[in-house]
Amino acid sequence: MSNRSYLKSPFFVAAIAVLCTLLWGTAFPCIKIGYELFRIDSGDIPSKFIFAGARFLGAGLIVLIIGIIRHPKDMIIRKKDILPISVLGFFQTFLQYLLLYTGIVYVSGTKSALFTSLSAFGSVILSAFVFKSDNLTL
Repeated sequence: MSNRSYLKSPFFVAAIAVLCTLLWGTAFPCIKIGYELFRIDSGDIPSKFIFAGARFLGAGLIVLIIGIIRHPKDMIIRKKDILPISVLGFFQTFLQYLLLYTGIVYVSGTKSALFTSLSAFGSVILSAFVFKSDNLTL
């Protein structure tokens, strides 16, 4: 196969889709298991934020390292992009997960996954206000 022809293979695409679905679907039960493993009580909100911060720090570092290795030029952020990226990151990541980690105590992992899947709609709506090139239409 050529350099990237494997990306067009139906088997490869299906396998990656299944892997992503498994990873996404197990995130909330794993958070609950993490609370139990680290003995984080349901009312201990600061510990939950530290737990969430550790998860995101680890994931962010992995993405940053892979990005720098594979596409170093794409990892350069222009000055004009800092504000839009920060606003989107605040709403789509920080605020969303702040509320999620607080609320996950009170609902099951399944319900949390359903509510979080609605974030895609929120991202679409928010991007129309943050980025001038995105427009909301019927």
